[in-house]
Amino acid sequence: MSAPVAASATPVAQAAPPAAFAPALPISLNTLTLKDAGGCFLDGANGAGVTSAHVVAKAGGDLSLSGWAAARVKAGKLGSAVAVQLHGDKDYFAEAKTERREGLGAALGNAALDGAGLNLEKTAMEIPAGQYRVLFLIQSNSDLLRCDTGRTLDVQ
Repeated sequence: MSAPVAASATPVAQAAPPAAFAPALPISLNTLTLKDAGGCFLDGANGAGVTSAHVVAKAGGDLSLSGWAAARVKAGKLGSAVAVQLHGDKDYFAEAKTERREGLGAALGNAALDGAGLNLEKTAMEIPAGQYRVLFLIQSNSDLLRCDTGRTLDVQ
């Protein structure tokens, strides 16, 4: 009888699970003073352009969003951190990332706003079906600015 051959010890790379929406603000943002302010726009969901006030997503699925968010548009002031709030019967939150979007500043009238791009990468939506207003949160010094994108997420 021959000795068993040892399996390779090389680990198989696995994709990290997507982040998930949570029922509380991220710890890094929960001590800030909340104010309704800032400028924002949601222009993409799950890789497709957003062309209406309602975005449809499947409960238990993943959600990715893109758009822009700025603390003060006219002054060209960016935020130091961004997040997404889904506001409904209960609120859900997920951290997002800022990104540079060439030409955004020109479109908004201030070149500094090229850095106002917002990207929520694939994020698990373990939330109940329902209607949720999509709000972008922007950290500006000790304030957390909440900007209404004017869009509603319909989780089915």
